[in-house]
Amino acid sequence: MSGERLHSLDALRGFSMLMIIGFDYLVIALAKAWPAPFMQVLAEQFQHVPWHGFHFYDLVFPLFIFVSGATLVLRPLSLAEQPWSLRKPYYRKLLLRVLLLVLLGIVYNHGWGKGLPASVDEVRYASVLARIGIAWGVAALIVWHCSIRQQLLIGVVILFGYPLLQWLGGLWLAEQHECTSGWLSASCSVNAFIDQQWLPGIRYRDAPVDPEGLLSQIPAVLNALAGYWTTRWLMHYQLSKQRRVLKALAMAIAVAVFIALLVSIVYPLNKTLWTSSFALLTSALSAALLLAFFLVIDCLKWRQWANPLYWIGYNALLIYLLTALFNWAYPVRSMFGQWIKLLTEPWQPVISIVLILFLQLWLLRWLFQKRLAIRL
Repeated sequence: MSGERLHSLDALRGFSMLMIIGFDYLVIALAKAWPAPFMQVLAEQFQHVPWHGFHFYDLVFPLFIFVSGATLVLRPLSLAEQPWSLRKPYYRKLLLRVLLLVLLGIVYNHGWGKGLPASVDEVRYASVLARIGIAWGVAALIVWHCSIRQQLLIGVVILFGYPLLQWLGGLWLAEQHECTSGWLSASCSVNAFIDQQWLPGIRYRDAPVDPEGLLSQIPAVLNALAGYWTTRWLMHYQLSKQRRVLKALAMAIAVAVFIALLVSIVYPLNKTLWTSSFALLTSALSAALLLAFFLVIDCLKWRQWANPLYWIGYNALLIYLLTALFNWAYPVRSMFGQWIKLLTEPWQPVISIVLILFLQLWLLRWLFQKRLAIRL
């Protein structure tokens, strides 16, 4: 299989990061300054659903994982029958990458929230970066050691095995711990029980279940595998140039979306628990986005409009960390604060966010031109 890089994949990575570094805040601020009905609906889509349900913003995190799995196609590799001496460097690199992402996730979470003296019990180890690293690492091991049929079988086992585990765990909790609020509730889910018993450190906002907790790591692997399968499919089209390949992919995506929405009637979409219906829907929607980007950027060669997305995607990890470690509002207030105050109050946050995005894009464009990036 060709190792040629998909421009659409780089743009999609930048698109997903754009949703986090400020575009979400921009939409919400615009809805407050311009309270039209359609803007209120749009703003709602840029906020997470509290529990069961799905908004567009709930897709962003799974999309990251999807893109991480997609990169496995760019360096096709099979270690199934290789001697240990050849496999060992890959395992070492994989483990190092996962550990570094877990560490950077702790840094993003601001490490020890109460400062020094440091206590390992006060660290939140679960994080977005940790989930991406673990999901990618497990998917990589599967791709390196399994045939495509075996990979699909593993995906099916995850898809059906995870809700079965949740259901059986819920029955056990109801019987042994007299938990009556339901097997997909925040307090009585097996996810919450495992996080409370075995997740080291602290949980997100001390909630009963951590949104990046232990058990929900399992279905997240499906998102990474879906990224690999979709990109493999698209690269097969690049080699064959047969339109039926793309039509078959579009049909598979439509079927997956339909099944996920149908199943969600009895097995809800839930980002915190990362239910299988949620994993299937977000995998399908991520694949749909990649297909759309592929058609526009790689097939039609309309690439100029996506340049800002390339800049963001090239340094996605750096800009993600900087959103937590650097106060972007400070330089904007220092340089443009007096001018911003001349605007009416509802529009001041809008212009501030626009200027912050402009500043971030300027930095990312400069780094892109200099080919400077943080890569793991």
